[in-house]
Amino acid sequence: MKKSALGLLLLLVLLAVGAYLWTTDSRSTSDSFTASDDQAQLPVVVEGSRNAVAAIQSGKGQVTRRSWSRMNDGGVRETETKHQIAFSGDKFRLSSVTKYLQNTPGIPPEYTGARVWKPDTFRRESSYDGEKTVRLEEDKATISDPNDMKSHSGRSVFQDYREAAVVGVDIGHSKPAHGLMETDKWPHPTLPSSITRSAPRIVGRETLNGDECIIVEIVLTSKYSTRPTWFWLNPTKGFTIPRARGWVQGGDHTEKILSWESDVEVREYGADLWGPAKVSYKQYQLDKETGEYYKTIDEVTTFADDFQINVPVSEAELTLTLPSGTKVTDELLKETYTVP
Repeated sequence: MKKSALGLLLLLVLLAVGAYLWTTDSRSTSDSFTASDDQAQLPVVVEGSRNAVAAIQSGKGQVTRRSWSRMNDGGVRETETKHQIAFSGDKFRLSSVTKYLQNTPGIPPEYTGARVWKPDTFRRESSYDGEKTVRLEEDKATISDPNDMKSHSGRSVFQDYREAAVVGVDIGHSKPAHGLMETDKWPHPTLPSSITRSAPRIVGRETLNGDECIIVEIVLTSKYSTRPTWFWLNPTKGFTIPRARGWVQGGDHTEKILSWESDVEVREYGADLWGPAKVSYKQYQLDKETGEYYKTIDEVTTFADDFQINVPVSEAELTLTLPSGTKVTDELLKETYTVP
């Protein structure tokens, strides 16, 4: 569904928000928030989100994602993926098992040459990142530079990681969420010169599930479109974001339309430590030729009851060993070989 670099950016933004964790280590900041002038309180909100990102050091457990998507060729895919993840500092290891529930390409595979995973089949992958990314699928592995945006394997590893990891958002344009590549920080530090990003501003308050939230808006503007994003921040529960919405207007969209939406159920992981229990995400698209407005992605991500944050993670839990016979493509060394 990535129609442009901007569309990819927004999807990465949401994938980051969709798997969010924040902590009330900054409880004093949270307690200082008052009902006085909202804009005067913006530094408090920014500092709260910044402290929350910095507080995340490690985690491990199972994350399950149920995904339905309408493909660009008109086909439909539905999957259920169980991620087993461990991360500490700048290292992570992720093992995933995907079950295909529905997979009906719009264009027959004999015309595209693409492999089609049939319903009730399973796809198993493992990935690792230390100073390099390693992606293992069946008996083939690719080693790549995590900062090389031309590397499909490297991008795929981090996309899988973002879908499963517990990450945060610093709305004040400072430190990135844990696990995000340099080029994927939000707010984005390397936007093309043709795109401008507004400073965050508080646009209102709304009560969600009994808690008062502060609504913060950030707007991306290009020559062709304007894309406002709203984040609902809950200062009483570690600056978690129970709701986020993104719109687009301009270009093919003469009226402002909802582009994506995210809703998050949170739970307390420990004393003053809040994070996600369930994340629901939907993405929409407007067909400029037919005028049809339709859903393209519908995902639900669930964090297991035994998922843990800021716990010891051993080196063994972070190490991926390639089995004997694995065929390796090493993009860093520019060579291929088979593991003895």
